[in-house]
Amino acid sequence: MKIRGVDYFFYNVSDIKKSLAFYRDVMGLEVTDEQEKWAEFDCGNLTLGIGVFGADPKAAKNGAAVALSVDNVEDAVAELKGKKVKIVTEPMDFPDMCEMAIIADPDGNQIILHHRKDGSVG
Repeated sequence: MKIRGVDYFFYNVSDIKKSLAFYRDVMGLEVTDEQEKWAEFDCGNLTLGIGVFGADPKAAKNGAAVALSVDNVEDAVAELKGKKVKIVTEPMDFPDMCEMAIIADPDGNQIILHHRKDGSVG
């Protein structure tokens, strides 16, 4: 598995509308994607994602996670399973956007393995 770069950094937030307004209106970040429980912002060299997933038992520990770009999510997960890495969420496909899976490091910090359908990174 080769890491191509950081696709996005993620914060788990308590109120998507309040946080969206903060990052957009106060911080001046351009919104690149907005959904019911998720928003993304262009930060130049990477994307900042925010989402309301706090009640989900699979939500990011300490409210944050990094998404690392890989060429193939399923292959990366298979490789990491062989190395006894904890898989938090098996590969998921979002047809128009991306594929992703979530793993945990030895301290339980989440790492999102991510592949954008358009092949871009960052």
